[in-house]
This record gives sequence, C-alpha cells and structure tokens, in this order.
Amino acid sequence: MSKSATSTRRRNGPAVSAAWFPALLALASLLALPVGRPDRPFLTIDGELYALALGGPLLWALVVATVASLVISFLPLAVARRGDVLLLTGGAAFAALLAWLMVSATPFGVGSLVALVGLTLVLGTALSESGRIQGDPFIAASILFVAAFVLLFIVFPLFTVLRGAIFIDGRFDLSVFAATLKHPLFFVLDNELTPQNELAQALSWSAYGALAGVVVGLLRRSRVAGLLAQIVAGAAVGFVLGIMLYGTGALVTSLAVVLIVAPTCTLLGLAFALLGQRARLKAVRRSLDVISVLPIITPPFILAFAMVFLLGRRGLITYDVLNISSSWIYGIPGVAMAQILAFTPVAYLLLRGSIGSLNPSLEEAAQTLGARPAVTLRTIIWPLLRPGMAAAFLLRM
Repeated sequence: MSKSATSTRRRNGPAVSAAWFPALLALASLLALPVGRPDRPFLTIDGELYALALGGPLLWALVVATVASLVISFLPLAVARRGDVLLLTGGAAFAALLAWLMVSATPFGVGSLVALVGLTLVLGTALSESGRIQGDPFIAASILFVAAFVLLFIVFPLFTVLRGAIFIDGRFDLSVFAATLKHPLFFVLDNELTPQNELAQALSWSAYGALAGVVVGLLRRSRVAGLLAQIVAGAAVGFVLGIMLYGTGALVTSLAVVLIVAPTCTLLGLAFALLGQRARLKAVRRSLDVISVLPIITPPFILAFAMVFLLGRRGLITYDVLNISSSWIYGIPGVAMAQILAFTPVAYLLLRGSIGSLNPSLEEAAQTLGARPAVTLRTIIWPLLRPGMAAAFLLRM
C-alpha cells in the first residue's frame, strides 16, 4: 500500500470506530456489575457496591468519560482526530477507575475488572487510530495489557502496602514506619549488650574509605570537584562495609546478599556469554542456551527443595557423602547460592546480546596494532560492555 493511500485511509477511515464495542462493554459492566466486593469471594454481588449507588466524583467522572468514549466512536470524524479524542476520554476513564480503587481501598469487583479490560481495548484502538503506535489495535492493546498487568499486580499491591504503613485510621502517621525501622530485627548498629562501640568502628571504616578516596583522587590527578566526589564515595562505601561488619538485622543481611549475588551473577553471566559467543563448538552454545532457560521455566520452590535435599542437615551430599550435619544452607550462604543459580542465566541472556553486538573488527584492529589482550579488554571491550553489565548488575539487586 502506498504512502498516499495510507494517509487517505487514515484521514477518512471507517464511519464507526472499533472502540465502540469495548466502550459499550465497559459501560455495561459499570452499570450492571458491582465495581467492588465486600470480602474475599470475587463473584460476590452487593447492591451497595454498584458505581451509581456509590457515587462520588471519581465514579461519576468514570461513567461520563466511558459514555463519551462510546459516543465519540460513532462520530464522523477523521480517524486520527477521533483517535486523539478517544485517547483523552478513555485515558480519563481508566485513570478515574484506578484512582477510585486506590483512594477508596475497595477490593476489585467483577465490574471493575471488566471495565478495565474494556477501557484498555479502547485505549489500544485510540492509539492505533491516532497513529501514535504504528500497528493495528491488537498490537497497541497488547502493549497496554502488559503495562496494565504490571500496574495492577505489582505497583498497586506495593502502593497498598506502603499506604497501610503511613496511613493509620485514615490519618498520615509515620509511627508504624518509624517503629519498623527502629526494630532490632530490622537493624541494630550500636548494641548496648556488647562492650564495644559498633558505631565508632563503622565510622572508622568510613574514615578509611575517605582516605582511600583521597589516595585514588591524587593518583588520578582529579580536580577539586572530582576529588571531593571520590572522598564522599569512599566514605559511603566504607560506612556500608562497617555496617555489614558490626551491624545486625535484616538490613545487614540484605546488603550482604546483594553484595555477594550481584557481582557474582554479573561476572558469571559475562564469562558464560563470552564462552557462548566465542566458542567454536556449536554444542557449547546450544548447551548454554538450554541451561540458561531451565532456571527461568523451573518453579522457584524446586530449586529451594533441591538445595535443602542435597545440602541440608540430612542432605544427600552433606550428610550421606561428607558426613556433615550443618545448618549453613539456611543462612546467607544458602540464600546467596540459590539466587546466584537463579539469576545467573538472566545475566547471561542480557550480556549475550551485548557481546553479540560487538564489532569484531575493533578487536582485530587493536591486535593488528600490537595491543595486548589486557589492553584490548580495558580500552575496547569493557567500555562497550559497561551498559549491559550495569543492567545485569542492577537487575540482580
């Protein structure tokens, strides 16, 4: 299809937008089904939880915006202009429904779920007709469904938990949040039951880190701003190490696991990605591809069960073979090992793409000019791999 024909079709288009059916579906669900439920059973029908019975500015805005989306679908407008208007009305309805669910803290009802599906389809059609997404409504709606899934099943539960921590009986109150941070199970640095001063020792590590920052800055001949930044970074790193050495609690355990797992997964992923990319045998690449997928498709409890079965107190390896009965697997080493086994394949998949995008001619040119492998790694390979390694490192945190 020529470009002029495509633009003509976009200007004229069909007399009725495809968004009319999902808009009608959303409106019917809001009028005929409850938007909330009083308890855990999902299919509960409660007459007091209908949108019109509850009222309120957000629900009325939701109904009005949905009706507007339905009406606009039948207006004889240009396709691109109609898509822009539908994007505004459908987005307003979607935002009003999400805002009401978050503000009212009402559990999802059947009407809310069906309305969200219908409004997502309306937005997908609007994005396709307006030309903001170059694709048919199915592709645009699929993208929105993925985003809505993340929003509803990840962002919304986190928002609910955080709101419960800072809003007590409808009032903004940080007492519960502060009590959690002060709880001994979360973090303790200066333990009153020990003779030593852990805070002073952690601060001494911070001072050592600042001194190391000064040395590094002087060796690199940094300017004043760079020298100060290195001093601050060294002090921060030293203080974190001091906290890990002398502090106790869940925060210290989490920091220890992160500092063990993230670098290890990144380096192992890099090593396997280099092996898979540079190996001459196809069997090596195919084996790595298969092994990298197994931890992703395997349920998490299978890995935990296997580790306990093999390395637990009565483990097949620890007890039957090595005659050791220890609980080390239930602490930081066991958690770190499980996460390394689970997350290294993800790092490998990320870094495999980065290594595959490297231009071999750059390395060949460096070798031709007499550069040693270490120099080639530092000046060519490392700068090109830094974005992928940073992504793999952050995903493991």
